Amino acid sequence: MQNKANFRKSQVDVTPLVIMNYEEKSDWTLGENKPNSNPIKPNFRKAQMNVNSLITKDYRKNDAFAVQKNKPNSNPIQSQSKPILERMNVNFCATGYYESKPAIRVAGKPTFAVRKGRPNNPNDARLSGRSLPVSAWPSHDGQRRTEFRSMTIKMKISRRRFLTSSAAGIALMSLQGGCTSTQTTSSRGRFGPFRFGIQAHALRNFPIDEAIRIIHDDLQLHWVEFSRKHLPVEAAAGEIRRVRALLNRNDITCNALGVHRFTANHDANRRVFDFARSMSVRNISANPSNDSFDSLERLVAEYNIRIAIHNHGPGASYDKVADVTDAVKGRHPNIGACVDTGHFIRSAEDPIEAIYRLKGRVFGLHVKDVAEQTKKTHDVIIGAGFLDVDAMFEALKDVNFGADGALSLEFEGNPDDPVAEIKQCIAVAAEAAQKVASS
Repeated sequence: MQNKANFRKSQVDVTPLVIMNYEEKSDWTLGENKPNSNPIKPNFRKAQMNVNSLITKDYRKNDAFAVQKNKPNSNPIQSQSKPILERMNVNFCATGYYESKPAIRVAGKPTFAVRKGRPNNPNDARLSGRSLPVSAWPSHDGQRRTEFRSMTIKMKISRRRFLTSSAAGIALMSLQGGCTSTQTTSSRGRFGPFRFGIQAHALRNFPIDEAIRIIHDDLQLHWVEFSRKHLPVEAAAGEIRRVRALLNRNDITCNALGVHRFTANHDANRRVFDFARSMSVRNISANPSNDSFDSLERLVAEYNIRIAIHNHGPGASYDKVADVTDAVKGRHPNIGACVDTGHFIRSAEDPIEAIYRLKGRVFGLHVKDVAEQTKKTHDVIIGAGFLDVDAMFEALKDVNFGADGALSLEFEGNPDDPVAEIKQCIAVAAEAAQKVASS
């Protein structure tokens, strides 16, 4: 006997499904339920939602934010900090570009100083009846920097609390290097209008990090000229960035590099200029060969970096003052001189006369004094030998020595422990500079 399937009778509702070619149909449509169907309904609770649309623009176009108003029937969510907000007046400010300077860190978070904006733009968005000022500015190298927007919160506080907070903030910034401290201000003012620094060759027996520490902590100077001993042309890009950051943290500016040799090899010369540009330095103390000037003429014009011919004493290419004046005569204005006072004295030349004869071409000085006007001698405290320190500063004042020049002390004696002698030289220079500035 054959088994038969025992299917119960049932009604099956079959809805035909029409399959169409996907490529020939751009949209989908859903059929409606039959009147006797029981569609599943979503079990959503009724709720009122407040949606604010924030329209953002490309920051680089300096477009403002536009904030839509709430609908009358909306129920905005209230912040739990309402009591605090009621005592605040909130203004939004688009601050434009910021310069790549070190940020002040407070409680582990960086803050940036905001410059005053230009007059209000009528096209700016408005909030609470106040327009949003917009300010944009380039960095020192002319490059555009990241644009950001900030919110300034004005709080009603008591006069005592304001004064207390301000004093604490100033103290914190001074400790962290975020602003100029009293010590920094006084050390910068020691030399009147002259930016008196040091040639790091005086600290040649110290690693560069220790040399920078000595310059900042012990000598309290703010300008330095690096020689190849501390920072060679071949230095890696990472090392250059590290040194620049270290200088920045210690409020020291590298305003010259040298002494560097230049020849007719244009590519090799260009590498020195690239190196100077990477350090943001405008002065290169140089020992150029006679056949290098055609190359240097093109490079100083292209990079706007100055070559300062360094006299190196008896037997050197630039021994006498006349050797330097003849070399720069008729050359590009960015080809000038670095007057080494000690080497001119060794050559039986007057370094003060050299400053006057090279007027307009003096881009740097290596300030040193020696015991005798001979080829073989030794360094002494400036003013104790043949250098008239007062007359030197007077000459610099008379020839309008520029603030972008490199005025560098170079005491070459006692290389293992020169700090005490260098301090004596600094004291002499400071006294002379102040005397000339007040005359």
